[in-house]
Amino acid sequence: RVYKFNNNTYIWDEIGLLMGVNAGDEFGHSVSLNNEGNRVAIGAPNNDANGNNSGQVIVYEFYSEGEIWEKIGQVIQGVNANDNLGYSVSLNGSGSIMAIGAPNKDGNGSNLSQVRVYKFNNNTYIWDEIGLLMGVNAGDKFGHSVSLNNKGDRIAIGAPNNDANGNNSGQVIVYEFYSGA
Repeated sequence: RVYKFNNNTYIWDEIGLLMGVNAGDEFGHSVSLNNEGNRVAIGAPNNDANGNNSGQVIVYEFYSEGEIWEKIGQVIQGVNANDNLGYSVSLNGSGSIMAIGAPNKDGNGSNLSQVRVYKFNNNTYIWDEIGLLMGVNAGDKFGHSVSLNNKGDRIAIGAPNNDANGNNSGQVIVYEFYSGA
């Protein structure tokens, strides 16, 4: 459910109800609004479209003329079973860049947990992948939490099960995007 604060009545008015499609998807496990509040990214880490708990993220935009939320761009799907893509999600201030965590991606050495970063292309109306950040150690749960800055060129990524300073001591890594590098 999406609410907007009414300054006249001092109450929260519901402006939208967005619902998952399948039982057990955990649609709404993670949500992120842009600064204006007219774009929302919603994670469903247990969606099974590409295998059990592969996960997915759907982005909606609010159109005040019709008072409706419409899906924008493609549904972003996890690649493999148990990726749990959408466990965490973060939009930048304008809602044009999005980071999505897949902290349970199979940690077999070649498929470490990951965070995928997308930019919305207004010409093609799709989310283009502009970055893939991989965890270092199997089982770290890299991508358990993600947070983009307002501009969308810095991201903080949590890995709560990292063992660098003892069992599950955890770690946060901050990355900066350099265009043209």
